[in-house]
Amino acid sequence: MKLREQIFLYTLPVIPFWGFLFRTILDMNFSFIVGAMSFIWIGMLLAQKYAGGSSIRMPRYVLWYAIFTMYVVAVEIFVGEKLEYDDTDIITFLSRHKHVIALMFLIIVENLTFDITYIRRLLKIIALVLLSASFVTICQVFDPYFFVYKSKEIVLLMNTYYEGRLFSIYTWVNLNSVGFSFLSMFSVYFGINLLFKRDSRLAIGGVGLVSFLVQARWIMLNFLIISFQKVLIDRKVLISIAKYSFSIIILLTIGYFILPSIGIDIDKIIEERILNKSALTRLLAFELFANQFPKQPIFGTGGIKTVDLVKEIAGRSSQIHVGFLSLLYYYGVVGGAIYIVFLYELMKRLRRVALKTTYWGTYFAFVGFIVANITLVNLDLNEHGLLLALTVHKFFERTSIENKIALEQEEEEEAPPELVPTY
Repeated sequence: MKLREQIFLYTLPVIPFWGFLFRTILDMNFSFIVGAMSFIWIGMLLAQKYAGGSSIRMPRYVLWYAIFTMYVVAVEIFVGEKLEYDDTDIITFLSRHKHVIALMFLIIVENLTFDITYIRRLLKIIALVLLSASFVTICQVFDPYFFVYKSKEIVLLMNTYYEGRLFSIYTWVNLNSVGFSFLSMFSVYFGINLLFKRDSRLAIGGVGLVSFLVQARWIMLNFLIISFQKVLIDRKVLISIAKYSFSIIILLTIGYFILPSIGIDIDKIIEERILNKSALTRLLAFELFANQFPKQPIFGTGGIKTVDLVKEIAGRSSQIHVGFLSLLYYYGVVGGAIYIVFLYELMKRLRRVALKTTYWGTYFAFVGFIVANITLVNLDLNEHGLLLALTVHKFFERTSIENKIALEQEEEEEAPPELVPTY
């Protein structure tokens, strides 16, 4: 395993802990460091490719994301006038732009080679991260500020908009990462263990507990979706669905009666988070969209909330709270069409490899990403869990070609020794 892959391995999975160290020791935001690393890395990659006389690998989905990113940047500058709005210069604007940074990392991932040593070590690290996140979340049930970055912004959010929610180890990077990156890493871990018929019950229990305790409906739903991938690799689909449904019912029943004994108020969580009226903000989103979108339908607002939208919201929500509606509002039908093509190319690529190898972990990580954007707004791929999922997809994409016959006979024969993760 080369140094570049090692940097990926020992940086991305544990970004929350790097964030903790940089915040507490250097008082620096590690996310900015990661962003700067992406540009340095791209520069080194370009120099290496140029010196070797080769070209950068750009699959169709990356190409479409690049087109979307360039479109977004152009619309935000010329339509939304964000340089003036944010009072910044073009270099700072680009260096901190989430879509630009995500694009850099997509290009980097597609031009690296990830071997079985990388996969073995990554699974060990993911297991430790899942265990740590589960432990921290349980501690936060009794002390909500345990291992929390206590900035004024985060404390304010935890006491207002996100009141009652837990964020595990992820306040040091991005609050939504508890749903995106945490569950994406679980999807990778679960998908590989399913492929090689390894027991994942402890991981399912721990991650399921975290997904419930963080008290966000979209995270609970994504956990159920990701764990459903077990059904796809079972030939007896109906029986597998029945087992899956029965397991979920048993898990929920046990949790309902056991968790109160350690001080977790299940009824309060169900009443205040699962059954509360915050879901009405999603219905409000459709009303807001219907009224505001026709005013600038082609290119959108350039990524800004207009005065008309702010007036119509009138404190009832923070934004148009459905990701794909916000996409159309901010970037118009042109931006929306480009983004949908990008998603189509990405999912087609992931599905093709999943069908060849029966590894569905990365595919379901992105299914979760898409479903989440039905209820919230987080359309960029600047999430370390999603990027890690793509590195594992890259490994299986290579092996699906080199070992196609062996992988297709996975259930009848033992997998090739060089592909089997040994811990």
